[in-house]
Amino acid sequence: MARVKAEAFLKQAPTAPRVAVISGAEMWFRDAVLAHILSALPRDVEVEQRDGSGEQPLDAAGFFDDLRMGSLFGGERVIVLQRADGFLKEHGETFGRFMDSGGPVQRLIIVGESLLPKPKAEPTKKWNAGKLEGSALVVSCEPLYDTPFQGQGPAWKSALTSWVVDRARLRGKRLGMEDAWLLHRLTGNNLAEIENAFDKLLLRLGKRASITADDIEATAAGTRLVPVFALADAAVARQLPLALESSAILFERGLVEPSGKVTRDAQGITAAVLGALATKLRRLGRVAELMANGMDFDEAAAAMKEQAFFRDQLRRQLQACGGGSGVRAMHAGLVELDAALKSSAGDGRALLERFLITCCGREEV
Repeated sequence: MARVKAEAFLKQAPTAPRVAVISGAEMWFRDAVLAHILSALPRDVEVEQRDGSGEQPLDAAGFFDDLRMGSLFGGERVIVLQRADGFLKEHGETFGRFMDSGGPVQRLIIVGESLLPKPKAEPTKKWNAGKLEGSALVVSCEPLYDTPFQGQGPAWKSALTSWVVDRARLRGKRLGMEDAWLLHRLTGNNLAEIENAFDKLLLRLGKRASITADDIEATAAGTRLVPVFALADAAVARQLPLALESSAILFERGLVEPSGKVTRDAQGITAAVLGALATKLRRLGRVAELMANGMDFDEAAAAMKEQAFFRDQLRRQLQACGGGSGVRAMHAGLVELDAALKSSAGDGRALLERFLITCCGREEV
């Protein structure tokens, strides 16, 4: 069998092959794929869970003996090796010989974060689970991108946005792409967080089938892990109280990384916010420059390929900054923040909040 992506596999009718490999950084996908496979088994199949990276090392000899033997009572069983990375790193060659010699009598599902080589990686002689491609079901569970492919097209034209729309459809709800983009922008890229947001939305909607932006704002905005770009939007709009509140929530609750993990490292969070602010200011600066050369705002926004539903926000931000001179003043403050962060001149959170108070709360620009 060829390698299949989790999002595609979950749309298929469930199947339960003799051997399956589930690998990738997105835990929600790993759990969902495992449940999908197990749902294809008869109800009387015994499921045994083993931990390949537990405090007590898994006995390799006993594990392989269990795979070779049938059930004592004649029934069928499936052995699930969770957190298999450490086990296969230590016993990969033995496992490879075991598979080459006929493999397991029982069904086997191997689950881990990085069991498979990257698609374009150089081949290696060392055994890895990728060598099972062609003879086993191999499902890749990588995080979904929240940006358009190669940066082309509207912000909502991404794999993550499409997934959010599909999840709404499975619940019998209608959700537009723009509103789906808003949902994951407020909740972050963690699929489990998005699922939790859907659970809250269902309580709000009742029998109503259509999910609106107002519904999303009401259910997701109050408890979200504040995304970096939400903070950047507040900063460039010079909404100082909102920016400071967003900063406090971000540092206290953490930043959702592409892998789905949450980091609370102050320097790393500040660096991420700095990058988002730089992107916002470059865009605002370019629009201001085009307007200074004779274009009106709509012409300048169109030249920048700004999507129509973002233009009002862009207009408000440019006005709040005070036009081109205000954007340049804020950018100068951002350069100072970058230099201070790189020279370890202070705690990242304190440096960012000083920037917000100095550059976003000033009366004149």
